[in-house]
Amino acid sequence: MDKRIGITAAALLALFAGSVAAEEVSGFYVGAGIGKSEVEVDDAGFDGDDTSFKIFAGYAFNTNLALEGAYFDGGTADESFGPGVVEAEISGFNASVVGSIPLADAFTLFGRIGFASYDVDVTGRIGNNTVASISDSDEDLSYGFGGAFNISKFQLRAEYESIDASGGSFNTISVNGLYRF
Repeated sequence: MDKRIGITAAALLALFAGSVAAEEVSGFYVGAGIGKSEVEVDDAGFDGDDTSFKIFAGYAFNTNLALEGAYFDGGTADESFGPGVVEAEISGFNASVVGSIPLADAFTLFGRIGFASYDVDVTGRIGNNTVASISDSDEDLSYGFGGAFNISKFQLRAEYESIDASGGSFNTISVNGLYRF
């Protein structure tokens, strides 16, 4: 799925590159994205992935600086251990500062740094029977980077985001679309 997301984003960027003039951008925006998330827990040797999504809103002060808030759902990552399966679900909110550098008329590179508050639910199953279940909430630093293609009031983004949790990490590669008001 990673390759399909990347190839689709690159093809769309190449198709429209240079066809839209850059303009000063400020104001509110909303968006949504879909991608692949990966959950790693160092001590447990857990490394699972699933489809993820997010919805977000923000305010761009100018072409180079924005504040953004997002709700994310990392899906249900799972990994088999012997006769059982361990499932990890993660969801939460992320607030970040987004810095952008326009490279061409319609193409921008951006980076983000922020703070994520999230819930994690881990379930161990053997067959259909739940043998263990743990829930936790935490807050950690989040960061990311990506590229964006601007089409008038729309923007298409391809990005990588990460939350470095103590004892593990949550990473997402996604394609996002946003609309500026």
